[in-house]
Amino acid sequence: MSPARFVEALHQGHAYASLGPLIYPERMFGEELDHQAGTQLILNFSVQAVNGLKSVQLIEQGQVSQTQNLAGLVDLTAVSFKATPQEDTWFSMVVEDLEGKSAYSNPLWVNTATE
Repeated sequence: MSPARFVEALHQGHAYASLGPLIYPERMFGEELDHQAGTQLILNFSVQAVNGLKSVQLIEQGQVSQTQNLAGLVDLTAVSFKATPQEDTWFSMVVEDLEGKSAYSNPLWVNTATE
């Protein structure tokens, strides 16, 4: 992103700054994804934290379904979760850094089909 585009984004309210964890989703949060019920769904993200990454949790319908511990990694780190939704559901993430700061994502909505 160029400095001019960043300033434009600021004027439009589409930018933020954070010293806490950052999440870069492969599929944009808030999207609806059509997926075959009972088949594996792979959710890929990249995460990063200035203070080092502690953990990433995958949340399904408000409950922690999986956790990955990240041992203080600072660099941009690829994270992948595998789920097998049986019915319509949603997933979100919580990323925690070593100082206890957290980032909470919006959900990714999954619409399942049985055919």
